[in-house]
Amino acid sequence: MVSQWKKAGVMRISIIELKTRLRLYDPVTGEEKYVVWGDFNKRVLQVATREINACSDLHLKMFTHKDSRAISEIRFVIKVKQTVPVQEQPTPSELHKRLLVDFKHREDQIKFILDRYAAEVIHQKLYDITIHNNTKKITNIGAYTAKVFGVQ
Repeated sequence: MVSQWKKAGVMRISIIELKTRLRLYDPVTGEEKYVVWGDFNKRVLQVATREINACSDLHLKMFTHKDSRAISEIRFVIKVKQTVPVQEQPTPSELHKRLLVDFKHREDQIKFILDRYAAEVIHQKLYDITIHNNTKKITNIGAYTAKVFGVQ
């Protein structure tokens, strides 16, 4: 649903409209699931936002709008993550240089990785790490990469 609004960058929707689209509210019978805002926010909105941010090319931030005391509208700010294109398979020497310079590994760690994994697997894992780090949440890229490859 939010993917349709990625060019605009913002999606505004009322709580009732969103619940109707998610089939959590039936306008004919008036039956509603997650009547309490806290439950709806915690069990539906936060989970969906977290999954979209982790598994798609979008990054969402959610803001609420209140009418008096009740939350009546949600505004999603949508940003498209920059993706890194997959290139042709690098040679072991290129992987060595990339692990050393970009991912801050020591020589013994690089030797461990190059001995244990095929070049295609290393390249794919480094690509996945780069995509995962688009949000800059990984504070120590070397330690994170070492954990992914099982380096001690």
